[in-house]
This record gives sequence, C-alpha cells and structure tokens, in this order.
Amino acid sequence: MKLHSLGIASLFLATTLLGAHPALAARLPDVVVTSISMSPKSPKAGDVVTLKAVVKNQGTKSTPAGVVIGVQFQVDGQTVSWSDTYSKALAVGASVTLTANSGPMGSASFKATAGAHQVLAWVNDIGRFAESNVNNNTRVKSVSFAGVVTAPTPTPTPAPTPTPTMTPTPTPVPTATPTPTPPPSGGMKPQNSCLPFQEYATDALRAKPKKVFAHYFYPFPLSIDNQPPANDYYTVNYLNPFGEGSKFLEGGGFIRARPLFMSPLADQNNYWRTNLQKDIRRAIAMGLDGFSFNIMDTKGEGWDIALALLDAAKAVDPKFRIMLMPDMTAISLDQVDVAVAGFYNHPSAFKMDDGRLVMSPFYAEGVTPAQWSAKVSQLKAKGYNVALIPLGLSLPESFLKNYASVASGFSDWGPRDEENAANMVNQGALIHKYAGIYMAPVAPNDVRPKDLSYYESHNSGSFRNLWLSAINGNADWVQLVTWNDYSEHTHFSPSLGQKGEMQRTYYDLSAFYLTWFKMGAQPAITNEMLYYFHRRHKSNLQPANKTKQTGTHHIEYGTPYDEIEVVAFLKSPGRVEITTGSKTTGMDMPAGINVFRVPMDVGVPSFKLIRNNSAVISFKSQTEILSSIETSDYTYQSGSASAAGTCYTFSEP
Repeated sequence: MKLHSLGIASLFLATTLLGAHPALAARLPDVVVTSISMSPKSPKAGDVVTLKAVVKNQGTKSTPAGVVIGVQFQVDGQTVSWSDTYSKALAVGASVTLTANSGPMGSASFKATAGAHQVLAWVNDIGRFAESNVNNNTRVKSVSFAGVVTAPTPTPTPAPTPTPTMTPTPTPVPTATPTPTPPPSGGMKPQNSCLPFQEYATDALRAKPKKVFAHYFYPFPLSIDNQPPANDYYTVNYLNPFGEGSKFLEGGGFIRARPLFMSPLADQNNYWRTNLQKDIRRAIAMGLDGFSFNIMDTKGEGWDIALALLDAAKAVDPKFRIMLMPDMTAISLDQVDVAVAGFYNHPSAFKMDDGRLVMSPFYAEGVTPAQWSAKVSQLKAKGYNVALIPLGLSLPESFLKNYASVASGFSDWGPRDEENAANMVNQGALIHKYAGIYMAPVAPNDVRPKDLSYYESHNSGSFRNLWLSAINGNADWVQLVTWNDYSEHTHFSPSLGQKGEMQRTYYDLSAFYLTWFKMGAQPAITNEMLYYFHRRHKSNLQPANKTKQTGTHHIEYGTPYDEIEVVAFLKSPGRVEITTGSKTTGMDMPAGINVFRVPMDVGVPSFKLIRNNSAVISFKSQTEILSSIETSDYTYQSGSASAAGTCYTFSEP
C-alpha cells in the first residue's frame, strides 16, 4: 500500500477529518451566538443585570422541536445565569433572542461590579441535541461597568539577575500529594534520565485492572509517502502554508507539528506496516495497554490500516490490545457489523474478561439508545457478543440515563481548558451510578490551524488536571485523546514542532501519571526534572503581513494566557528560576511536584534548579519567543532536563 498515491488530503475531505472531532456530518443543526446584550443596556456598578443572547441556526437542519436550546452565561469564567425555556424548532437560518431565566442561586440576574469584565454566552452548553459543529457555541463580549474600582494588591517586581529576591507563591497542585509508592523488590526498569520516577516493568503495569489507551487516528501515520523528511508530504504540503495548492493558506498551513523524522524504508509497499509496529513499541514503552482505533470506513485504506494494526500488535506484543471505536460521524450502523466481524476473532482485539468485544463508538449520541439496543441484539444473534461503551462529546446525566440500559460503561471526549478539566473529577461518581466502566479523557493542546481556532489549556494545566481528575475521580480506564491527530494537535506521540523542536513532554509526563493511575499511589520522585511549557509568541501577536497566512486565528474557549510554566519534580527543597527577556524570577520550592508561572517576554527562556548556591539543572528552551511572526502558532512548546542534561532527542524503544 502506498498511503499517498492520490494525495491523502482527498481522503480527509471525503471523510470527517477537516471537520472531525467534534465537527459532525452536515445534515445537522449548528447553533451559534451572534450577539450578547444586557438589561439595562449600560449598567453601572451595583445594578442588577440580566443577560441576553441572539442564537442563530447556521446548520442545514432545524433544531429538534421539544428540545431546549439552552444558553449558559458566564462573567469572568463564573456561571451567573442561564436560559432553558425555549424548546421550539429553530429553522435553518433563523435566529431567536434568549434571555436568562434562572441561575446557580435561582436568580436570572447578577449584580454588576465596577471595572472591565468578560461576558460569555454558551449555547447548547450541555449538549441537549447533536450539531454539525460543537466548537463554535461560545461568544465572548468585553464589557465595563462604571463605578469605583478597588485597587488591586500590587504585584512585587521580579528581582534582577543574578540575585533574585522575589519568591512568588507556588501555583498549587490541585490535589494533596499521596504517599509515594514504595519501590518493589523487582519488576522495575532502569532509571530513565528523562523521567522523574523509576518505571515499572510492562507486565507489572498490565497486571493492574485499570487500563490506558490512546486514540489512534490513522490519517496521520509516521510517514505518508516514505520519502526523506526534507521533502516528504508533511514538510511539503502540511507544514508549508502553500502546500496542496495553498488550500490552507488562510490558516498559515494545515498543521504546526509532525511525527518524528522517518528515514525511507526499502519496501515501498509495506513500509507503513513497519511504522505501525514502531508506533506500538513507543506506546508500550510509555506504559499503554493499547490503542483505540478510530474506524472511519470499512473498506479501502482506513480499514486496511485497522486490520494491519491488529496484526502489528500481535507481531510486536500479543498482550497489546486494539479497541474498536467506530466513528459514528463517518460510518453507518450497517458498517458497524462489518467492523465488529473484522475485529471479533482477532487475538489482539480488546475484550472484557467475560469475552465480549469492547465497542466504544465515537459520537455515540448520533444513534438513539433504541437503535444501539437493536444493534447489540442483532450482533449477538450473529454470534458477536459486544460490550457497548458509548463515547459522548459530553456526558450530561440525561445522556447517561437514556443510554444506561444498553451501555456497559461510558467514555467522555472531555474538555480542553484547565478549570473544566479539574471539574471532571466528579464525572466518575456520576457515571458509576449508571454503568460499571468509566473511561476518562486526557488531552494536551487543542489547536486547529485548519479552523483558525484554539482552546486555552493554560500551559500544562488542562493536561495535568485531566490526569488528576481520572486518578482522584476513580476512573476505570483512561483514553489519551489522541495518539496522533496532528490536525488538532492533541497528539501524545513523540513529535517535532513547527521549527523542528523535540516534543516528548506530554509522552514522558503521561508515563508518570499513568503509573500513578494504575498503581494507586503517586510514584516516588527518583530523578529531579524540570519541564517547561510556553508558546512561541504572545496571544495577541498577528503575522506581520498576509503573505503566508491570510486569516486571523481566534480562541474558541477560555482566556488566553501569555505565560511560561515550569513543572518541577524535586527530591528535596530547592529554588527554581525562570529567565525571560531581561528578567529572572525565582521561587523557593518544597520537595515534590511544584508549578511555577511567570509572564512571557521575547527571547529564549532559560531555567535553573539551584541548591546551595549551585545550579543542579540549567538549560534553555528549544523555542524562541518571537516579537514578529509569519504564521500564528498557538500550540504550547515544551521541553525538559535533568541533571544529566536536556531531553531534546528520542531513542526508539
């Protein structure tokens, strides 16, 4: 098979990739907020304010009659009210003004406070009905209420290099530090100088009942065309703003990261099979139990890759499993039968202990509970016993109630912002009221140049909070979202940034949190590490001209942060310093996991761990923070170092 004989982008456009996850098929409504207003029109401090939103259906189908079109209103990130009474069908192209009618304390209004604020309106906030695009449901409006503004507490000015005196308050890790896991007498790997802990042997991790999978998205293989990296398809067409006939020039190119460079292999017909095995070896080294494979067709290239991945798992490690994940935005219920038949008797397919094949359909809410019940019965009549684990874009309790009778568990696609990621800690208890299995999501960035949009994850904040929510929220399984979707930059697979920077930090840190999740206690810190996260430019910086990017990227959710973050794993107290621009700022830290953030400035940031007036770790970022750009890049760049040096290379397992 030659993966790119006709140009793989034609495959993307024919399926769901360019609008995939979570954009859906075109035969659905698509509600957006076109404006936000207030009553009174010009409030001042002390006034009681009621919010309104104009909602338009820009999809190709009316919203369902009898289903509420809800709108949640937030001020500075806090929910203040909502509208949940309008349930008429909203026709294609029609608009309606929805006014807040209730709120968290039973009031539809809030009292204005002096100063500048951000008001957010979020339509269809709890996903009462399916849409073709759930990533355009929010609108933010800046407002200012006249009145006396209380002066904020002054922030100490960072001390100059080389003797900083400022000691900021650490950003708290959102959970208490459990007692570290005591090292067992055996079953451990040698210490990896790029990890803060000593890894368990693979069999020791697999022996635990909790499982971790990564969502495998086949349109982004390690190599598309088996060409040298300097002129392969990723370089020439996806990273290049003018690639594929300038198809993605508006966004400055299709992607901002790519898989690690792959040298061409001699066998042009089977190189892709060899690369599937390489993906599996990397996943096993990280500690994963398997991949959840996104099924977007049951014939042709995608299906061939699904079957080949099963065979690759069998060849590399018979205990590595592939979970069946039909993509219900792309295939029909009849095609589900084909997918189940193809997986069912393969030894590498993931099954429950009772022998049922696990089937976790993406966007399960696109099929009714009655249809799923009938499908499970039909499959059983054919000799295929399946355990249905519906994956929803969100999982409100109404969804759980409706699908509980047919579901063996539930999976959540999850949020991408820091605050909602922390709130996911409650999801496990809710789901366990209705089903036995909860598969929790963990994601890093969510940046989509193809859509000119991004979500604010606040450096590694969303990623860490999602892991902690899975750990502390009693999840049974975790799905890393994703292994290799470069169109949304949610990838965990070791990769290269836009300028060739090694990106392995989420991969490495997930090995730590994965071990914590599986073993039930935080691993002991055996190797001190500093991990950094920052963007390559500030959020408000736009390209100097329109030569390589004609459009403007926007934030889909959250408030942009322009900060440099260090996550420090320390065996004993020490001082961590961040230098950005001409400023050096330090923080005295206790032993354990510490998070430290400072405002970013242009230049190449540098980082130090100091103890007894000596630098234990000292290194520079791989990525310069720029004052001028040609294309926008809202991905968080990252890197790490220990006393042994930087982790800017990757050794194949």
